[in-house]
Amino acid sequence: MTNLIASGWQYILGIIGIIVAVLAAWFSGKSKGTTEAKAKADVEAANQTVKQSQAATDKQASIIKVAKDADQTNQSLSDDAARDRMRRSKYHSDD
Repeated sequence: MTNLIASGWQYILGIIGIIVAVLAAWFSGKSKGTTEAKAKADVEAANQTVKQSQAATDKQASIIKVAKDADQTNQSLSDDAARDRMRRSKYHSDD
């Protein structure tokens, strides 16, 4: 019995070492998985922000283009034609 205990402690330490290694791998993997999930969520949020910014920029560009086209059209009209156009506008009201 003492012979078994004397030589068995090495096996017991080996088993404990394996258990500790498995637990360490599990906890580090869990931490790594959490970090990767957070990084993936951050990247997706950044991509969404970029898409929203691009949509706003495109909308502003189209508004600027319409305004420049209207300005160019108005500049090409004579004064009488511009007055007539404004009088016939749906936004004109006789005050």
